[in-house]
Amino acid sequence: MNDIRRQQTEPRPWIAAFKRRRSAFLRWHPPEEVFLLLTSVTVGIGTGFGAVVFIWLIAKITEVHHAMEGRLGLVGLLSFMAVAGLLVGLIVSQWAREAKGHGVPEVMEAVAVRGGRIRPRVALAKILASGLTLGSGGSAGREGPIVQSGAALGSTVGQFLQFANERVQTLVAAGSAAGIAAVFNAPIAGSIFALEVILGRFSPRNFGAVVLSAVSASIISRIFLGEQPAFAVPAYPLYHVAELPLYVLLGVLAACVAVLFIRVLYAVERWFDHWSVPMSIKTAAGLVLTGVVALLLPHKEVLGPGLHLIGETIAENMNLSVYLLAVLLVLKLVATSLTLGSGNSGGVFSPSLFMGATLGGIVGQVAHALWPTVAINPGAYALVGMGRPLLAQLGPRLPPF
Repeated sequence: MNDIRRQQTEPRPWIAAFKRRRSAFLRWHPPEEVFLLLTSVTVGIGTGFGAVVFIWLIAKITEVHHAMEGRLGLVGLLSFMAVAGLLVGLIVSQWAREAKGHGVPEVMEAVAVRGGRIRPRVALAKILASGLTLGSGGSAGREGPIVQSGAALGSTVGQFLQFANERVQTLVAAGSAAGIAAVFNAPIAGSIFALEVILGRFSPRNFGAVVLSAVSASIISRIFLGEQPAFAVPAYPLYHVAELPLYVLLGVLAACVAVLFIRVLYAVERWFDHWSVPMSIKTAAGLVLTGVVALLLPHKEVLGPGLHLIGETIAENMNLSVYLLAVLLVLKLVATSLTLGSGNSGGVFSPSLFMGATLGGIVGQVAHALWPTVAINPGAYALVGMGRPLLAQLGPRLPPF
């Protein structure tokens, strides 16, 4: 009997071996700055692979979704969204509540309140929940989930190595930058975003770690996903100085759209919070309602991140009508609020870019119709408008895109 009790209390051999190796690793003391940079590169590589898996997962779920829609039509479309919503609700409610919603506010809260400490399970839960949301057509972005997953990976590495809070926060920012870099193929934008929005401070140590992580993730992304950016960005010159007041007007309108989006999103969240039903029912209902909103358009353009339509809007030969752009703007705002307000998992980056681009396209088309020799290319206004709602929401001094 004593032998049995001793066997039950003694750690398993592989656990003991792991603890010995971990202790030996922690006793290794390279220069502090070098160690931080090495761990940042590790976080960037891990986040890069996470982004590759995440995008692959979205693509596979989307294939199944399209197959269901092709066979069963409207019933297949909405049924698949309902099932995906049920699974998202189960993941969020039973595994990681932090995986609900956008992702970026949770990372900012972890840095500001908990010293950057995030539970390791959040990374996997966020990828699975967001993959189901986006693959089934939920109106949300890919960037918020991979930012939160990268931040969770950075936090996990920092906690494993028993880093102080400041170092853990730096690795959280490094993981966030890596997420943006991997998804958008934009390491500079990811670095600025992480330093401005997530970390909220600049220092040589933070800057080096964040940039190295972003570049590492971008390299992994380019190897497996290609070197093409999310969308082609034309080079628009300023044709006439009289355009500057139009851009000022665009900025004011974008701020109004951002405020409206925030208020609608929070109102939808409060509406779903009043439902006395399980979380999975709310998320399923949110995705089904998103699908119903998308059916108001012939090609259901508001489903998913909408990156292809952003590319069309900022193109040099953009010829979308003001009416269509206005409808897309309103329906995207409503669809995104329903998707995220109901508790589904996804980001607000791509929807914000979508709404900003359509708003800029409206201003550009109207200005071109009134002053064709001044506002020569409406696509330029769509390009400028892309980041404005996002800036108004997050408030960074430098644009993340």
